[in-house]
Amino acid sequence: MKKILVTIILGNPASNCAKYGICSIEEEKKPLHWHQFVPNDHRHVKAILSQPSPGKIHLQFPMKSMHPITGGMFFTPSGFLIESPKTIPEAITQQLQIPKNSVFAPGIWPTRIDNDCFIVEMLCLTTADFSGQQVRAYSRQKKRK
Repeated sequence: MKKILVTIILGNPASNCAKYGICSIEEEKKPLHWHQFVPNDHRHVKAILSQPSPGKIHLQFPMKSMHPITGGMFFTPSGFLIESPKTIPEAITQQLQIPKNSVFAPGIWPTRIDNDCFIVEMLCLTTADFSGQQVRAYSRQKKRK
């Protein structure tokens, strides 16, 4: 399974990066920089992005590299909230071999803790097949498990 080191700004791109979701995502091409990462503020995080199965995306957020308030603010017991879709950059879609118009879909995505990381599993849809009802049904189903 391909794993990509990324840095993310948390927030809603439709709200100037305020509120909840993924406002921006960039690949960190220098592993040493990713390992030495220090957040600029509580919305700035690093993560490992992977695709465990077709149509699903995993984000693994190391807790020790987060601002102290980030975990409680964005990774709540109810899940990781994405308020509006965020297009995944083409450089990342190429590496994961997913369609170039793929998005992180809105929803409340289940969050679990494993090895001092917040793990979020979400659907990866394209702008062409995006259906809010499909996303809501999936995120509610995963939350119940």
